[in-house]
Amino acid sequence: MEERLRLLTKKEKWECDTTGFFNLPRFNHHCNVENQHPFDYYHVLDLNMDGKNDLIYSGPCNPYFQTTIFLNDGLKLKPIHDYPGLIVSIEAKADSKSVNIFKESIVCDHFSELIRVTIFKDSRIVRNQISFDASTKIQTETLSEIRVKGVLRTTPELNDTGKEADCSGQVQKGNHLLYLEKLTTVVELKREGHWRLILYPMNSMNSWIGWIRVD
Repeated sequence: MEERLRLLTKKEKWECDTTGFFNLPRFNHHCNVENQHPFDYYHVLDLNMDGKNDLIYSGPCNPYFQTTIFLNDGLKLKPIHDYPGLIVSIEAKADSKSVNIFKESIVCDHFSELIRVTIFKDSRIVRNQISFDASTKIQTETLSEIRVKGVLRTTPELNDTGKEADCSGQVQKGNHLLYLEKLTTVVELKREGHWRLILYPMNSMNSWIGWIRVD
């Protein structure tokens, strides 16, 4: 978890490797890379360790950025992930490879996401994402489990004033993100007075980062 959270505070440019690109099956891709050098955005590697090279596209896709992961079945490249964001790292283990992708908040989408797509040797795919509001500054000073309940907020301040959302027109309640109704085990990332920046694992696939007050 610590290594994954570090990807949110220290982003480095991912370097693509297209070795073996022309030996891949032919494929169609919807992202528009006109006037761009496509080899700047394609990465070739064997994700499920079956001896066949697979393919990742991570780059411009009008109007923003997109990452598409293709698995090679020997006849075609099959897309298994197609979602906004850019690769920040790939982690290899004995039985799997994990592609970490960061999607920044854009226009009416106020949430940034760190997405992990894990491909196992049997081609099983597991996705997990950590989401947070654009106004939440991510810092990792402490990593310890605590139990909390209450309102998870985007910033370390009490703001319960209703306001109309910019794009949807719906009324939002201040800086509210979620409400933890009962004592819940979370990971503390930072302390600021009575406030704690926490990672809240909502379920096996989705986690949130936000601030909660501890009196």
